[in-house]
Amino acid sequence: MKILKFINLQTTLFCALFFWVINSVNYSQTAEYLNEKIIFEENGDAEITIDFALDKKMVNFLLLPYNFKQLPLNINDNNKNISYKVVTIEGNKFIKVTSVDSLPFSKGKVIFNLRDFFVLKNEKITDFGNYTFKYRFINTKFAKINSYMLEILLPLNFNITSVDESIPKQSEDTPKSPFEISRESNRNKVILTSKDVKLGENAFVKFRFKSENKSPIVFILFALAGVLYLVFFTDIVKNNKVKNIS
Repeated sequence: MKILKFINLQTTLFCALFFWVINSVNYSQTAEYLNEKIIFEENGDAEITIDFALDKKMVNFLLLPYNFKQLPLNINDNNKNISYKVVTIEGNKFIKVTSVDSLPFSKGKVIFNLRDFFVLKNEKITDFGNYTFKYRFINTKFAKINSYMLEILLPLNFNITSVDESIPKQSEDTPKSPFEISRESNRNKVILTSKDVKLGENAFVKFRFKSENKSPIVFILFALAGVLYLVFFTDIVKNNKVKNIS
């Protein structure tokens, strides 16, 4: 019985040591870059692309931080030698990247779809018809990410009205803004960049956007203003004519 207990204890210690080593290796990894691209539609569907590369290291498996509430509908990749799946470890979600043929890798790209990511009809409309969008990326795995970039592409026919908050923050000491507004494939987009994102740190952006379609009320107001202007202008002309005749 004592021998059996001793064997069980040894096995438990070995397993604990094994998982500690595995986690230590993962937490000590440095990513050269990690880029996230979010393209979402009016109905809430979104396509997510995560592009990554390790810094001078080859591995057989890797855990990527996963910061979305929804689980992916499907996961596609260009490299058939690598498999991807979402796992939960100690309450945190990750994309587990595994080499299928046991050949080590150092970079990859994963593409997946989400449903109900940001459904416009369910979101509150604030002043002047604006929606508020925010997204936070948390580095839950890498010792450091040398370069992180986030791209968020709006649905067609929507404009970005303001970027209200970001991490990193824009300051007087930083001449270059951490975010920029651009266009791609007839869509407006926000780009956020951050350097040296350490374990536990985050990147964040909050912005407002609205539909490009003009409200009928706006057209009515403009039309009413035009009519009032014409009436006022006509009265001025008539009064001038009367004065000239007099």
